Amino acid sequence: MELSKCVGIGAVDGFLLQPRKEVDDRGYGYIQSQHFKGDLIFLLLKSPVLADIPDETDYQRNDRVAFEVVSAGKGDYEAVNVVLLPKDQAGEAASL
Repeated sequence: MELSKCVGIGAVDGFLLQPRKEVDDRGYGYIQSQHFKGDLIFLLLKSPVLADIPDETDYQRNDRVAFEVVSAGKGDYEAVNVVLLPKDQAGEAASL
């Protein structure tokens, strides 16, 4: 599916491509999902729940997340409001 069709549909599920340390160091990371092709960037500044998780809560590559897709202009898209899904609830975000 094209990313443009994910805009405005609510929560989409996917998985992280970097561990927390890399995301914290850079201020951004990437997500993949079965609902679209390719990688989708997210900025910690636009995902306050993920940015504010306690230091002892570590996340890793392939951890499941829920997020919204928004247009970033000029045909680009980004994930916002990224949240970790509990291990036992992975895959329960709204499906397309």
